[in-house]
Amino acid sequence: MALSLLYYMINYKTYKGYGFWLAATFVLSITFATILFRPLMPLWISVVLTNSTAVLVSVLRLDGIHRFTRDHKLVIIYYSLPFATIPFSLYFLIVDDNVILRNLVSSFFLAILTFMQSAELYRNRRRENSKLYSATILLMISYGLFIILRALTWFFYSRDSLLVAGVVHQLYFLIITVFEMAIGITWLMMNNQRLETELLEKNQIIIQDLKVAERIQKQMFSEYTVPPYLNIVVKYIPHSHVSGDIYKIYPYENGTYNLFLGDSTGHGVAAALATVMANIILLEERQSTLKQIMEHLNEVFLRNLPDERYMSAILTNVNQQGELKAIIAGHPPLIVIPANGDDPIILGGKSTLLGILPTPIFTVEETRYNLMPGDKAILYTDGIYERDNLEGKMFGLNKLRRFLKENRDHDLDSLLSHLLEHVNSYTQSKVADDDITLVAFEYIPYPLSEYVETSPA
Repeated sequence: MALSLLYYMINYKTYKGYGFWLAATFVLSITFATILFRPLMPLWISVVLTNSTAVLVSVLRLDGIHRFTRDHKLVIIYYSLPFATIPFSLYFLIVDDNVILRNLVSSFFLAILTFMQSAELYRNRRRENSKLYSATILLMISYGLFIILRALTWFFYSRDSLLVAGVVHQLYFLIITVFEMAIGITWLMMNNQRLETELLEKNQIIIQDLKVAERIQKQMFSEYTVPPYLNIVVKYIPHSHVSGDIYKIYPYENGTYNLFLGDSTGHGVAAALATVMANIILLEERQSTLKQIMEHLNEVFLRNLPDERYMSAILTNVNQQGELKAIIAGHPPLIVIPANGDDPIILGGKSTLLGILPTPIFTVEETRYNLMPGDKAILYTDGIYERDNLEGKMFGLNKLRRFLKENRDHDLDSLLSHLLEHVNSYTQSKVADDDITLVAFEYIPYPLSEYVETSPA
């Protein structure tokens, strides 16, 4: 048992008092070893060592419980008790050689210390693990009562009675060993349950923080102004509380609008921090060219993100005349669905992910396209087409383009909703392991009466 407690202490987190319980278990091993080798040593040494170590075990356990339950040290006077047993033991050896009375007195003393341990646990038991505390208290009370019962039996019956002789005497030590192992296991369970409770509490704090971060991130994306010449629909499905995807739709210069979509590596808090940085830069860069914005993003990510973190992104600009400009940084290409029935057009040039190479090497190319009335364009992150089914086969870009071609006549909201349903059907409802963001817009060159405030679906 002592080795098990030591192994646990080395490999897992333990709390105040655990070390005292471990020390008590090692001292108990000395007590048992003394009893085992009693015939090989002088009687007075065996008796003194057995009694003093047995009391020391109880004192160490009581101190451990004090520290574990209420972070309070045991009064130092208790540690004088093991030394007080020395003259007691010697008296019964030299002055009054009464083994039965000596055993009765020492057993009652050990039982009292055991009951004190139970009382300390009872006074400071915790609600979240009251059942475990109650079981431990009951076990220790039973242990103390068993010690008293054995001593009383020996006191009231003769030395040669069956209850203290031969097999029964060996059975007593076997039962004591079982009690000790059970108490050691309950201590391990109490330590483990406190660790589990602490982890749950910390997990709750993390979840609350994530929920706050989720609200902040959604607020960062949620409201955007739709230009009078575009119809815009967004489908934003984060993998967890916070997302590594970012989309931003905002007015640019000369009445034009920018649509930005980025996908940071991974998902969760680390990826979400990159989206916050991107959002700040996009708010600042209202007068820069598209290329300058991308270069600035690259410099900031290169300087602030770890080596394994980067972002793919696409930045588009559309004016009222339908002139579309797009710059891609390692991102899936923009798909334009012509209203005249032609095949979808893929817009994308050579590019580098943001946050990998310094600006002199970092390259992005601007692509231009003249939209016609009714033309639709789709921006998306790889979370939509990299989903795989139960056989491990990915949905893929080809299926995505084919679906958009076959369903081009749907309105934007219906088109994106059907796309998500189609991908979900293909994956056989397998849970997505990445964020999914779709941004679609349709060119409508007729001015609306006013701007429309909207939010993603």
